[in-house]
Amino acid sequence: MKLQYLKTIIIIFIALIIFSFPVHATEDTAQQENQTNQAENSAAEPAPAEPPAAPIAEPATETNIVWEGEVVFGSARYNWNEGRSANFGVYANSEMPIGSYEIVLEYDTSVLEYRSGASERAGNLLYLRGSGSSTSHRNMLSFTPLRGGNTNIRVVSATFIAAADENGLGERALTVNTGANAPIAVQAAPEPEPEPEEEPEEEPEPEPEPEPEPEEEPEEETEPEPEEEPEPEPEPTPVVSRAVEYVYPENTVSMNAFSVILFIIILSSLLAGAIYWYKRTKTKKDLEANKEWKSWDDWNKLDNEDL
Repeated sequence: MKLQYLKTIIIIFIALIIFSFPVHATEDTAQQENQTNQAENSAAEPAPAEPPAAPIAEPATETNIVWEGEVVFGSARYNWNEGRSANFGVYANSEMPIGSYEIVLEYDTSVLEYRSGASERAGNLLYLRGSGSSTSHRNMLSFTPLRGGNTNIRVVSATFIAAADENGLGERALTVNTGANAPIAVQAAPEPEPEPEEEPEEEPEPEPEPEPEPEEEPEEETEPEPEEEPEPEPEPTPVVSRAVEYVYPENTVSMNAFSVILFIIILSSLLAGAIYWYKRTKTKKDLEANKEWKSWDDWNKLDNEDL
């Protein structure tokens, strides 16, 4: 039963395929005939003329623009140092006198610090304004780099108004080239050298304890040496006078004859001087005594005369 059921399904599927094939073939044939008829009709009728294409306008480029003025910087590239003030020149140039101008610059406030020179500052924009009748106007700006790195200062916009000339041409706006861009390389400041750390003072090493001195061994008692017998002293030699003899503990020095004679002369002189002084003193006293007695006698005589 199952096998017959399966055969029936296969036969039905094949029959459906066979019947659908002529339908698709008929549709394809009809489409081909319609395309052939359309091609024949189009060949018989003339094709309408197409309108002429409009000329394509070329895009305006900077090379095609005639600039009447330009904004330039003092240098095409700048090299600055971190922390040091630097100058930045901005020039408004034109072949005809500029009556007034306004230049707007943009800079990076995280790298550069504006110091002076602009007419107005708003955020990271600097406005330079001026007037006159010159073909060139200069503005000198001052910046201080805050950190190392690369940055730039560029022109955002610029407006030049030409002054009235002798030919009667009045003031008018000039076409200004605003493509100036100045790259700036900032050299970072060298990092300060770290201060040397102070070395901790070395603690003094404890002094070693003195080692105990070894006990001295008692010296062996030595037997006393026998005392030497004193030698007999020599007998003193006799001299002429004992007054000139000097006796020392051990030796006896004898004076020579000249020394003895000199000593006797000095001693005699001293003795004679003493005797002379004694006699003179005694004589003086006797004279004073006699004078006193003589004065008493005189008094007695006076008394007697009065009586």
